[in-house]
Amino acid sequence: MSSITFTANDYLSGNVFRRKLPSTTDFTGQYVNVDTCAVYYSWYNISAALNNNTFQITMPLNTPVTTTITLEDGAYNVSTLNNAIYNWFYSNGYYISNNTTGAITTYGTLQVSPSSYKIQWISYKIPTSLPSGYTAGSGFSTWPTSGNFPQLTVLSNNFGSLIGFSAGSYPASPSNTGIVNTSQSTSIPNVNPIYSIQLRLNCIYNPVASNSQALYSFTNQGVALGTLIQADPRFRQPRQCMGSYSDITLSLFDQSGNPIALLDPNICITISFSANGY
Repeated sequence: MSSITFTANDYLSGNVFRRKLPSTTDFTGQYVNVDTCAVYYSWYNISAALNNNTFQITMPLNTPVTTTITLEDGAYNVSTLNNAIYNWFYSNGYYISNNTTGAITTYGTLQVSPSSYKIQWISYKIPTSLPSGYTAGSGFSTWPTSGNFPQLTVLSNNFGSLIGFSAGSYPASPSNTGIVNTSQSTSIPNVNPIYSIQLRLNCIYNPVASNSQALYSFTNQGVALGTLIQADPRFRQPRQCMGSYSDITLSLFDQSGNPIALLDPNICITISFSANGY
C-alpha cells in the first residue's frame, strides 16, 4: 500500500490540488481510499459568482424609493442576513430612535419559523408622523401621507431560493391592513446552498457513473466559517483506478458539480492505493 497526502503545498488554483509523481505510474488494477480528510470551511454561500447576492427593498414614501441591495460575498445565515437588512435601514436613515432608551426601530426583518420550516418577511407600517418621544433618521425628512409597508422584492436570481421566496414583491401591495404584515416563504428555504463537498481524483475510473472521478463526499458538519472540518471516513470506500499518470489531481466540488471557490487552501487529505482496496 502507498499513500499521498495533499496539503497547501500542492495547491494549484481555485479548487484544484496537484501532486507531481516521481515518474509516470500505471494505476490500472489499483484501488484508492480516503484515509483522513481535514479541510477548512472557507467558501461562501452568498456571492456574485453564485448569482444570489442581490434583492430590493421599496420604502413606501410619498414617492416610493426602491433600492437594490448588493450583499458582500460571504457566509450568511438568517441572522447575518438580518444584520445586512438592518444596516441598510439604518444607514439610509429609515428608522426612529427612542429619546429615553436609545432603542432603534426599523421597519422590516427576516424571521425563521421553526414550526413551518420556512422564513418570514415581517414588515411594519410606516407612521404618517413622528411618534412622541422619538427622533427620526434622515430618511424621514418628511412623512408619508398614507401609512404603508416596506416591500421586499425578490429578483429573478438565486437569492429567492436561499429564503424560499419566488420572484416578486412581499407584501404584494404596500397598502395592506393592520400595523404588521407577515409574508411567508413559498418553498423550503436553502440558506446554505453548498451542503456537501465532493472530492474528485483524476485517476479514478467508474464506467457506471456520470461523475466517474468521484472519490468521497462530506458536509461542513455544522462548523462555522473558518473552522476546520474533520471529515475522516468511518469506513473504507475503495474506488477503482485506471490509466497511467505523471501527476495526481484532487479537486473539490459542491453537490451539484460546481467547483468550490476555496478561500483557504490549507487542507490535509491522505489517500492510499492498494491492489484490493483494503
